[in-house]
Amino acid sequence: GEFQTFQHYFKRINLSAGPLPSPLPIMGKLFLVYPDDSMVFCCKSCTTPIATRSDRITNGKTERGCVFERLYNIREQDFVKRLSEDMVRLVTCKKCHHLMGWRYEFCVDEKDQFKEGRFLLLDTELISKK
Repeated sequence: GEFQTFQHYFKRINLSAGPLPSPLPIMGKLFLVYPDDSMVFCCKSCTTPIATRSDRITNGKTERGCVFERLYNIREQDFVKRLSEDMVRLVTCKKCHHLMGWRYEFCVDEKDQFKEGRFLLLDTELISKK
């Protein structure tokens, strides 16, 4: 079934919305990429650039967020979680560790198989800058 709010979804996968603990301590200088595009999607928490309009595949009208081909300044969690029938890997902001969405590893439904290897960013965790 569809989740009523993102908080319902996060409770189901035993996570709270917000920062996730870093699996390893960050050592050295943090290098961030600043993509050159007319519109950039940024982390709501720290405004670090995460994606560009040219990397967006869907517009998010019918989903929890937008599907992107490529992301910047993110970390993928080492473990894979099950989201209904799909297998996903959680994605966090590289700078503040805020949960941004997930990467689809495997999709059962044929109409969703185009998402495999691509990223879904939650609309509630993004802000756009021009």
